[in-house]
Amino acid sequence: MPLDGSAAKEIKQQMAIARKRELAFGLCFGKKIEDSVFLTHKTKAAKVLGKQAKSDGETPQFTFGRLKLDGKELTLIVEGKIPPGMARKTKKMFMVVGLKYSIIIQNPDGQVVEAEKDEDEEPPAAKEAASGETATETAEPDGPSAPTGATDPAEEKWAAAAKKVEANLVKLRQIARIDLSRVETLWKALQAKADTGAFATALEHVAKLSAEMKTAAQDAAARAKRQTLLEAKWQQAEAKLKPLIDEVLSFKTTQSEKIQAVWAQITARVEATPPDFEGALKAVGPLAQAISKARQAAAEAPQEEPAPPSGGAEAAEGGDTTTIPRPDAPEKAPEQSAPPSGEAGGDTDDTDLSDQIARIEAALKELRDGPVKTYNTIVPEAVSQTPDKWKTALEKVEALANEAKAKPESSSTAKLDAGEKALAGLKRQLPPTPKPRPVLARRWRSLTCGWSP
Repeated sequence: MPLDGSAAKEIKQQMAIARKRELAFGLCFGKKIEDSVFLTHKTKAAKVLGKQAKSDGETPQFTFGRLKLDGKELTLIVEGKIPPGMARKTKKMFMVVGLKYSIIIQNPDGQVVEAEKDEDEEPPAAKEAASGETATETAEPDGPSAPTGATDPAEEKWAAAAKKVEANLVKLRQIARIDLSRVETLWKALQAKADTGAFATALEHVAKLSAEMKTAAQDAAARAKRQTLLEAKWQQAEAKLKPLIDEVLSFKTTQSEKIQAVWAQITARVEATPPDFEGALKAVGPLAQAISKARQAAAEAPQEEPAPPSGGAEAAEGGDTTTIPRPDAPEKAPEQSAPPSGEAGGDTDDTDLSDQIARIEAALKELRDGPVKTYNTIVPEAVSQTPDKWKTALEKVEALANEAKAKPESSSTAKLDAGEKALAGLKRQLPPTPKPRPVLARRWRSLTCGWSP
């Protein structure tokens, strides 16, 4: 507080408390000693008071620490920087508010750095008789606000509770990624209550504060456990993805470049602080689908075959020559085993209901055992497996086929036609099943090396 007219009363009250216990203080000397700022508190940290005094003061000469009063000897244990002439200036500052002390300045180790004795210490009785009033440290304001009695029991309980809360907060703040926003807000509110002297009211809410602290610790532990599980799932997914990524990148296609960019974004999430394993795992499913399409495209791309040896013959063991037949071009992968539904021209009209149901069941099996199974097993650690829209479409068509099989009706054919069209559309949307690469010429050579004409 600046040393204005109302400061004397409050400082004297605080000094009366300092006779019974240590107080934290913050101090900033003014350009004039009466413009100094002096703050004390029973529970607040001294460093906080020092910052506040500096903010309220007008010079850079500020410090903070603890003080205690023993008789007429006021000891300031300074935890901050000791301003030059601190003992002399402090003595003058207290004299402004009518208090006369011997000032002792100590460092945190208890060593005396400065001291300023009270010159009027020798004849106190004569001075008091001459002045007609008491202007020493025992001078306290009249009225009900003067702390003449014993310390309030609620205040002592609050001081003990506040000390425990601060100790627990120090421990909680060391927990990684803990959310203490609710705890900090409530704690500040309780401190504000105590600052007004409502210690009993503040104590009533300490139990609620303890519950909030416990909840924050439990939430942090749950998040840490989930993070550990997600990290383990990511490590499994990464181990399976890496070889596939390397294979796709070796294709050197536009699609492989896009996959490389997506992979870089996923790994950036994992390497962030804190790591976003959940976000990385959510991106694994679409990445696996893209990898499947890239591998399928590479498998269907034409392969260059090595030219056969000149003369069409190769020396075999024992000096014989073996003619190597030129292999036929690899057969194209067969089309879907189910006969086409809506594209077969007039044949469709002659197909009976049972054949139509059989086609649908075959198409369902082919889709589930092919593209869907491939998508689900390429990276099983993905957060999502078969997309819901695929699963729903397959189940609807399957229900139509089962209904037509159980209760054949004239309208069943039209419904099954719609189901076959839906399966054809879904087939175009699903990633194709990777096909084996065509066998190269050297494979045929190994198979025919024992053949003789």
